[in-house]
Amino acid sequence: MIVDIHTHIFPDALAHRAVNGKTEQYTLTHYSDGTEAGLRRSMREAGVTHSVLCSITVKPGQSKKTNEFAAKFLDRKAENGTQILPFASVHPLEDDWRTTLRAVKEMGFRGIKLHPDYQNFYVDDVFMEPIYRELARLGLVVLFHAGRDIGLPGPTHATPRRFANIIDLLEPLKAVIAHMGSHEYEQDALKYLCGRDVYFDTSYSLDRMDAGVAREIIRRHSPERMLFGSDSPWTGQKEAVGYFTKQFAPGFLSSGDMDKVLWANAADLLGLHVGIATEHIHRTEKI
Repeated sequence: MIVDIHTHIFPDALAHRAVNGKTEQYTLTHYSDGTEAGLRRSMREAGVTHSVLCSITVKPGQSKKTNEFAAKFLDRKAENGTQILPFASVHPLEDDWRTTLRAVKEMGFRGIKLHPDYQNFYVDDVFMEPIYRELARLGLVVLFHAGRDIGLPGPTHATPRRFANIIDLLEPLKAVIAHMGSHEYEQDALKYLCGRDVYFDTSYSLDRMDAGVAREIIRRHSPERMLFGSDSPWTGQKEAVGYFTKQFAPGFLSSGDMDKVLWANAADLLGLHVGIATEHIHRTEKI
C-alpha cells in the first residue's frame, strides 16, 4: 500500500491543454497526460494504491464547478487496485466560502486544497483566520501549496515564516504543508516549522533538493509528520517512490518509519481502512 497525498488530474477535454500548456510555458516535464486514465496507469506502474486528487479553484465563484468534477470520485470504487480520493476546493475570496465548506463536508470530501499563489492570498492574512477555524470545526484536512511555484512569477504567498505567524491556528487543523515545508525555502522550513504539529508532504521536492537537507527535515520534523507525495503529473510517481526508497531506507529510516511516510500516516489522517496493511506495519516495527 502506498498513498500519494498530492496529485492532479483534469477533465479529459481540458487535460491536454492544461498539461501541455504549462509544460511548454514553464519548461516543465510531465510524466502523465493529466487524465484519470493516465493517473491510474501511473499508479499501477509505481505500486501506488491511493492518490489524493488536489483540485484548485483559481477564480472566485468557480468552486462549485471545480468540486463537481472532484465529486465524481467520491463514491468511485477501486479500479485495478487503484483508488482516487478527491479533495475539494474553495476560493477564500468568495463571499459564500462558509456555505461551500459546509457543502464539501456534507458531500463526504475528506479535505480541501488551497494554493495561495493561484488564489492570491497570503496564508497569514487576517481574513483567513475564520476560514481556518471553520475548517478545524468541520474536521477537514487542508493541504497548502507552500513555497515558490515555478509556474508563477511571484510574490510567494506561503513561506515558512508566514506559516509560523499562524501556527496556533494551523495546529488545531489537520494541516499539510506541501513540498517539504516550502519549495526552495528549506532552511526556513527547518527554522520555523520543523517539529510543529503539522504535516509536510514530499511532493516535487526530494530529487530537487540536497539529500542531506531533506534528511535533516525528516529527522527534525519526525517521520510521524511526513506524507509521501509526488505532485503528479509534474513528477513521476514511479520515480518518486523509487527515489524515496533508495535514498532514505538504507541506514536512515527503519522499515516501520518508511511505512509511516509511504502510507500509514496518510491512512490515519484520511480515515482509510487498511486491514492487512496495519498488521504489516506492526510486524515491521518489531523486526
